[in-house]
Amino acid sequence: MAEKDEADLYAVLGVEATVDVDELKKIYRKLVLKCHPDKVRNPDEKPAAEKRFQEISKAYEILSDPVKRTQYDQRAGAAGAKTDDVMMNISLKDSALGCRKLVHCSRMQPCVPCKRIGMICHPCTDCTGPGLNSCPICEGKGFKPAVTCTACKGAGVTEEFDAATVTVPVGAKTGDHIDIPGKIRSVRVNVLPSKLFKRVGDDVHSTLKLTAKEAEEGGPFDVETLFSKEMIFLEENVASGKTYTIEGKGFPIKMAETTAKKKPKPKSGNHIVTVDVQRIQQADASWEEKVPPTSENPKEPAKRPAESPVQEDSTNKKLKTSTEGVTSDEPPAEDDLAKLLAEKKKALLASLGL
Repeated sequence: MAEKDEADLYAVLGVEATVDVDELKKIYRKLVLKCHPDKVRNPDEKPAAEKRFQEISKAYEILSDPVKRTQYDQRAGAAGAKTDDVMMNISLKDSALGCRKLVHCSRMQPCVPCKRIGMICHPCTDCTGPGLNSCPICEGKGFKPAVTCTACKGAGVTEEFDAATVTVPVGAKTGDHIDIPGKIRSVRVNVLPSKLFKRVGDDVHSTLKLTAKEAEEGGPFDVETLFSKEMIFLEENVASGKTYTIEGKGFPIKMAETTAKKKPKPKSGNHIVTVDVQRIQQADASWEEKVPPTSENPKEPAKRPAESPVQEDSTNKKLKTSTEGVTSDEPPAEDDLAKLLAEKKKALLASLGL
């Protein structure tokens, strides 16, 4: 059983002992937003809020870790766990297909050297035997003072391990108990979370990530399932969130759950694929893809040339040069302006060979 001072971690978070990891994470995030000490304005209520927040953080830290959660369940007797259970981790694929696992069971045996006393007296090596009162070590007893047994560390018992093979049935879930052959103990199954798949009832869910181009073109795509690769066909311009069902590629359904009156259920659940279109693209990514690497650095694409200013035509340039020296605020006279334009026109025609 759990220690007296150990709190009920499931009650701290307000969840059942059978809650899964994803649901636990959602509830924890809501509690963090709701119970954060920074939201408390009253200084008198601040210490209680901080204590509550620490309890929530500690409970989530333990229950979100598969190993720590199993150990806590064993101590607290939660979710059907027993203190003498042997924890066995399996993958989601092992759960779907079934497997055989080698487990090591510990058992307590009476300590042989100390005969379960925890203390041991070694023979005296300074005298020839008992009855010699002149021996300063044993005082005629024939053995040295009692010391702690090094084999059992004073416990009187030693821990020994036995190996056994356990058959995990198809469809085993976290918390299931499996008897160990030839032992009175049992193993408690813990299905480790998968990065690719998620079990929901008898169905398996996964995500198919597509680029924007792949989503636009559609076509056949391979989907990894727990059993094999399957091909699905996507229509053009498929959107994120679109789901596709691969029938019969989920977890086996127990015979006791089937209804054979009108429309019998399939023998296995389905594999549900959710499309996720990755639309994060750089604005100039298309331009950089078209530009080949530079000769100086073949690993890096050429950089986009800087925008060059609009070149002035020769007439405007010469007109600007000729007027740079004019510092008067008054506009030039009409005759001077006409003369200047005539000269510029003549110079332009000459440059054109006309």
